[in-house]
Amino acid sequence: NLYKSEQVNADRRLMVDHNSFNNPALWSKLAVFNQTPEEDFSDLTYFLNLVHQAQSSEEDFARLKRIARFQDWARFSAYQTLTQDWANDRRHNLRIVIDPWRGTAQPIVHDGHSFLRTYHHLDKELNVDTHGLLALYNVSSEFLLEKYQILFSFIKDEIIPEYRRR
Repeated sequence: NLYKSEQVNADRRLMVDHNSFNNPALWSKLAVFNQTPEEDFSDLTYFLNLVHQAQSSEEDFARLKRIARFQDWARFSAYQTLTQDWANDRRHNLRIVIDPWRGTAQPIVHDGHSFLRTYHHLDKELNVDTHGLLALYNVSSEFLLEKYQILFSFIKDEIIPEYRRR
């Protein structure tokens, strides 16, 4: 299932909290796993509940790490850091693929753009909590190590050569 959440402009639902990680009803399906009904959001509901439960339970945190794998979300967070683009946040531009066969939830970059050219004079941010999952993961040294290893590999492998010179 490919899920979308937009809580801005015409897409915003009125009179509710606009934080998409607090309410599965704020999401819609863009693509459907053909073995479940289109109106079945149980996988998304489970995922969002697990994000909240993992904040206070080591067992749930371990379960969340198997579903929202550090490798996938660290790569996504590394992208955000490199581009200084946090437009995929708790209110909009959220796209998540939940794969019931693999048992994973992965982010998809949507409507991304870089603020580096516009705000080149500002200090660069490394760890921005754009939504509940990254807020939780950004306090995990294991997650941050994965993210920084990804960032370092971009520099070491000269994928982004101009960063190496700075």
